Amino acid sequence: MRGIDVIKDNLKRLPSKPGVYRMFGEHDDVLYIGKARDLKARVSNYARLGGHTQRIARMISMTKR
Repeated sequence: MRGIDVIKDNLKRLPSKPGVYRMFGEHDDVLYIGKARDLKARVSNYARLGGHTQRIARMISMTKR
């Protein structure tokens, strides 16, 4: 599983609280580190189709966990 499917699966476990999140690639390489006032709302933005920059779309497609 990778990409949007991984992100949607992780959304179930995220709180609607402030925090830091990380996106990991194939070999547990860190693709992105972000912070948010509402983790669930912020990460859910990555789960929607379209409207992403080319860089973000590539990161989403490479996300393994």
